[in-house]
Amino acid sequence: MKLMTKEKGPIPLLILLFVLIIQLVIYNYASFQVIDIFFINWVGYALIAISLLMLISPLLEFRKQKTTAIVFKKSTTLITIKLYALTRNPMYMGMFIILLGIGLLSGNIGSIITAFLFIPIMNYRIIKHEEIMLENEFQDEYNLYKKKVRRWI
Repeated sequence: MKLMTKEKGPIPLLILLFVLIIQLVIYNYASFQVIDIFFINWVGYALIAISLLMLISPLLEFRKQKTTAIVFKKSTTLITIKLYALTRNPMYMGMFIILLGIGLLSGNIGSIITAFLFIPIMNYRIIKHEEIMLENEFQDEYNLYKKKVRRWI
């Protein structure tokens, strides 16, 4: 199994790790303004806790519906309930929120801003291709779902 092809990007976990590494490099080597608000760590921890739920809940739903959660693998069911009724990509949103939480924990503005790199990278390298696959597989059902539910929020 290839991790990346010309048409498709690397698996989402690699993109998450890539952005996390950039955050850590910026935190350690770039001198950005530091946020020194006493509750910022609590917000960071809360975001990470919420994001873990956003990762686990869809996985349980995929298992319940007996379909795959593996990127670029053919799905047997279009899931449009629970978190998928709020965003078409709750797991990717969870990954973004983890990065945002880590950025807040660092207190480094550069690390916080770097978290936002995750969104365009995911849109271009993963989501664009997944949406084409889902349109081909579920056609009108997916197009109607796309009209009702936004990609991120």
